[in-house]
Amino acid sequence: MTKKFIDFDAFFETQDAKVNEPLSFVFKKKTYTLPPQLSAAAGLLIVQLKSKGDGATVEVDDLKLLIDALIGKGQATQLFNDGVTLPQLEEIIKWITENYFPALAENNSSDSGNVKTPEAAGEVSTTS
Repeated sequence: MTKKFIDFDAFFETQDAKVNEPLSFVFKKKTYTLPPQLSAAAGLLIVQLKSKGDGATVEVDDLKLLIDALIGKGQATQLFNDGVTLPQLEEIIKWITENYFPALAENNSSDSGNVKTPEAAGEVSTTS
């Protein structure tokens, strides 16, 4: 017999307690903190972009949406204001996706490291 009611707030609260710590990285002496789980918006955008096929041209607007979805608009703006280059951005996105999708890391021989510094999700702070 199926349940006719479920309290998803209570369900997700117990699930969230099992989730790992946030992801963090440092760029230009600023710490960028990401939530422990990929947002649905970012996941759906990744699926949409992948559906275009390998080797397909990714529009600049789509890339900007992806970066905003992965690290948040405020942090993306900070990253761009700090002068991130395209190769650096590529490495950052690669590290983020490999941490959200560990199967990708197994297929890649380079290791960008897994140093984590827990801070409030979505905040950018200056490190000394």
